[in-house]
Amino acid sequence: MLVEVYGDTAPTDKNKSRREWFQRFKDGDFNIEDKPCSRQPKNFEDKELEEEDRVKRKRSLQNHWG
Repeated sequence: MLVEVYGDTAPTDKNKSRREWFQRFKDGDFNIEDKPCSRQPKNFEDKELEEEDRVKRKRSLQNHWG
């Protein structure tokens, strides 16, 4: 049904998080805050490290997508 409405831009079943959100809403959980994850979150000692990481991610995406 979504494909009929949105065509190629419709979400696909490959998107696990979409299904998880729909299930949460269906179960009556309307809290939009992220649930805790099993991996340890990134903690930066200072802004310089955070900026360095941001720049590396940006370069990586530029290299990947051209």
